[in-house]
Amino acid sequence: MKLKLIPDPTFKTIVNIHVAGEKQKGQIEITYRALSLPELKKYFDKAAKEKADYFETIKGLIVGWNLEEPFTPENLKIFTDNYHTAAITLLETYTQELTNSRVGN
Repeated sequence: MKLKLIPDPTFKTIVNIHVAGEKQKGQIEITYRALSLPELKKYFDKAAKEKADYFETIKGLIVGWNLEEPFTPENLKIFTDNYHTAAITLLETYTQELTNSRVGN
């Protein structure tokens, strides 16, 4: 892959979400906003200052998904309320993608 001076403003990745009672995790393709290092620091500093929970923190980082329902902040809230580990998993996946720090690789 050829690099650019400034990467695309978004990126897609598959996120594995725990589903209660299932042996396999469910998969969802998420489109995230790509933030530069200074933008990311500012974003996380603001979230920490506001004592944002995981949902409030990820809400501004996700711009789309491949679910049948349209991506909206309201639908994201419904999704994270129904899959209890989703918000933290979405945030962990975001930071792993930016830093290439996947566990077990």
